[in-house]
Amino acid sequence: FKWYDYKSWYPIGRPIGTTIFPGMQFTGVWIWKALKWVPVITLDIPLPKFVYQWYKSFKARLSRRGWIHLPPLPKNPNFGPMSLNDVCVLIPAWFGSIASAFCGLLTYEVSRSINAAIVAIGIMAIIPG
Repeated sequence: FKWYDYKSWYPIGRPIGTTIFPGMQFTGVWIWKALKWVPVITLDIPLPKFVYQWYKSFKARLSRRGWIHLPPLPKNPNFGPMSLNDVCVLIPAWFGSIASAFCGLLTYEVSRSINAAIVAIGIMAIIPG
């Protein structure tokens, strides 16, 4: 853990080994290794022709407004093992969703009010950290 990043926190840099939380990296690797066991799944999605025509005209309208890089509609999307980078990027979203759900369940347990649980989930989803 003697990695020192000179490009972040300019001009003094940052000692990565002592300022990073290693639990997130270990959790990311464990999730990544578990997701490597997921088989590759290919789906055939028969979309009607008008969907492709609509998307083409929609893409043309957006490109006139500056949106020049829109992805094409996939005909056969593949779902399979994720890269380690994708797992590390998605961990905060996954854990935030789980924390919001548990906050809502805890609120419902305490108050027995579905409305209070929904408000708690909304607040937990919006508040950072």
